Formats: sequence, structure tokens, C-alpha cells
Amino acid sequence: MTATITRPKPKKAATSKPQSPYKRLHVIIPDDVDAAFNRAVEASAVILVVPKQKPWGQKVGYVRDLDGILIKIASLI
Repeated sequence: MTATITRPKPKKAATSKPQSPYKRLHVIIPDDVDAAFNRAVEASAVILVVPKQKPWGQKVGYVRDLDGILIKIASLI
């Protein structure tokens, strides 16, 4: 009787990218950023950044929904 002993192949190191804390980002472009932001907050979204006017003219705010999805509410540029 003969036995064959094999060594398992070494596993390759996983090439992982840095994980973002945000799994998804949804962008909403409403006519009225403030009204859309307020509706999201009334629907239990968590405020991350209140809408602010950016130097390039865009108004942007961020909330997180109950599933943890990041939502950007922004005007067109």
C-alpha cells in the first residue's frame, strides 16, 4: 500500500481595496433642494450635512436613510 501526501497550495494574498464606509450613494436632483431635504428628514433620514451653497453655485446636502444608504440631495450646476 502506498500513500500520497500532498501539501495544500498556499493561498494567494487577497488584493483588497480600502473599504469605503459607504456601500451606496444615491443622488437626487430635485427642483427644490431644501424641500426635498426636509421631506427626507421627516421620513426618518439621518442628517449628515445640511444643504449648503457651494462656491461653484450648486446646493448640496447629505442624509442617510434607514438602510444606511448615503443620499446626496443636490441642485444642478
